[in-house]
Amino acid sequence: MSNRSSTDGQDRLRVLDLFSGLGGLSAGLASTGGFDIVAACEIWKPAADSFRHNHPGAVVVEGDLTFEAPKRQVCQPFKHRKCDVVVGGVPCQSYSLAGNQDPEDPRFWLYEQFLEVVKRLTPSAVIIENVVGILTAETPDGARVMGRISDGLHGLGYSVGHVKANAADYGTPQSRERVVIFGWRRGGFPRLIKTHDGRGRRGLPPWRTFRDAVRDLPEKPKDFVRFSPRQLDLLMMLKPGQNWQNLPEEHHAKALGSLIEFPGGTTGCCRRLAWDEPSPTLMTSPTMRKTCLCHPDQHRPLSIQEYTRLQDLPDDCVICGTLSDRYRQLGNAVPVLLGRVIGLAVLGGLGIQPKPQDTGREIVAAIEGKIDKANDLPIHPLALLFPPMPREELDALADDIRKNGLIEDIVMLADKILDGVHRFRACGIAGVKPRFRNWDGEGGTPIRFVMSRNWARRHLTPSQRAAIAVEIEKVFARETVRGRPRKDGKDGKIAIISGTTRDRTAGVATVSARYVQDAKLIARLSPMLIEDVRCGRMTIPEAKREAIRTSGVSGSGETGGSPPTHRVELDVLGQTLRSPTLTEKEATSLAKELSRRIAQGAGISISVAGDNGTVIVPLHGGERGFRDPMRRRAGSSSGEIRRRSRADQPSRPS
Repeated sequence: MSNRSSTDGQDRLRVLDLFSGLGGLSAGLASTGGFDIVAACEIWKPAADSFRHNHPGAVVVEGDLTFEAPKRQVCQPFKHRKCDVVVGGVPCQSYSLAGNQDPEDPRFWLYEQFLEVVKRLTPSAVIIENVVGILTAETPDGARVMGRISDGLHGLGYSVGHVKANAADYGTPQSRERVVIFGWRRGGFPRLIKTHDGRGRRGLPPWRTFRDAVRDLPEKPKDFVRFSPRQLDLLMMLKPGQNWQNLPEEHHAKALGSLIEFPGGTTGCCRRLAWDEPSPTLMTSPTMRKTCLCHPDQHRPLSIQEYTRLQDLPDDCVICGTLSDRYRQLGNAVPVLLGRVIGLAVLGGLGIQPKPQDTGREIVAAIEGKIDKANDLPIHPLALLFPPMPREELDALADDIRKNGLIEDIVMLADKILDGVHRFRACGIAGVKPRFRNWDGEGGTPIRFVMSRNWARRHLTPSQRAAIAVEIEKVFARETVRGRPRKDGKDGKIAIISGTTRDRTAGVATVSARYVQDAKLIARLSPMLIEDVRCGRMTIPEAKREAIRTSGVSGSGETGGSPPTHRVELDVLGQTLRSPTLTEKEATSLAKELSRRIAQGAGISISVAGDNGTVIVPLHGGERGFRDPMRRRAGSSSGEIRRRSRADQPSRPS
């Protein structure tokens, strides 16, 4: 698990690991060859000691990040050389579905301290690993924790996305579902590449099993806790892969105890592992009633050595503390192979995979946008609209530059690379000094210039153009204020062309509006799929079918099952007008818009009915019928807008 020496790691991406535990995620990142674990922070001494032993080159701060001193200490190692990546597994106990998701737990709010450190260091990439329950955990005011984290990262200038991942899909002999949240300033959405499949489909090997992980361990382990006599009596009645449901019925109450009122979700009670399946999720103790982890044949819980193998850690990994401390550290750890795939995803999002012989120089150049570590050259957002160049093409370009020199200058706008990102990276690989020039107004506007250059150089399919159009629209939205162009030479945000956002998008992307609309739907349902389209790995129709299949929506983008959504319905003279599905906030905004557009008449009002009551919005006149002024987006709870007839309203004095 140890890092490479500091001389080897000078050109690698410098990592800070917060809430690090024993360092499983850091071990996975380091194993890619593209990351150098510089510092970590952990409040619990046994875990901090374990991290020090297994990452001897890292600075380990043992402290509570809710205080100022530990924050300063973790930032200190990056005072002279910047931090490239901040990672962390914010304590998950207060988000876990197995717990109470309790906002009163101080650990519930530790994501705020994580964001504060990110704000101070401004790394190129951010990675947060947590339990699936973080997607549904809510603050006392009803806001989703996931939304708070996304908003916080957006406010710091990051693009944000998340993915649910089962560690078994990446080679870990354990079924462990987690959510990985990515924040990135440059490049595309990090895509996790599966290495295994539960049924061995698509040419992938099947999941690794408990037998695969422990086959060469000694038959009699030395480090394990004991079951209580009560538990042991029941477990001795079971075969491998069985649980309390396989016991005689008269023993069910004894096996479940107080959990007998909730038998549907307690398959972990009184459970023996199966030999030829992945292990269930490892917990901080193998003897808990609800999540029992008993060896398939032997009458004992899983041992420390078996926990270590199931988390992909090496046998010589040092885990400090008492026996219960060691179980707790291993149960909270990120599987190393999952951490490795996460690291490769961050690098792969930039179109670069590290080679064993690589020095890491091109990786640094790709993420930080620089060739000389003394000169930081950020990349303009317009230059990131297009898919990254495949590694083979980048190597070929580097060879050509090495032989013939750089033919075309790299174009800059407001000290950012506007055109020539791949030429710049190829210069770094070839060891050739690049030439720069400032944008001179060619093409009329920056986006016209970038588009014309890339349309001419790269053979992009209509599907790729549609995916790029979705990103173009975001650029247009950022570059206008209340529908009028915004001009800001410092940031390079210059007005594009007049007209509506839709007109501008269609005009620049030169692709059918239908494809653009489908691309928006795919982007909303699955950022990973739209990234596949942008990079040419899928077409729009293929990605749309896959997005609809996996997310359970109709072709129009409406959800097909739970949870219900807000929908605006208006009955005017017997005719029902219906809006797309909206969030409660959007539905309320639309109600206010409708109040200005419906025929004048006394006593008419609009109401938005949802789970939290009904909002009445009085009408002030307008025109009959309406046009949806907002984007279509899936919402959370059902709602409707109803027109009340004049007969239902109190009379008005003339």
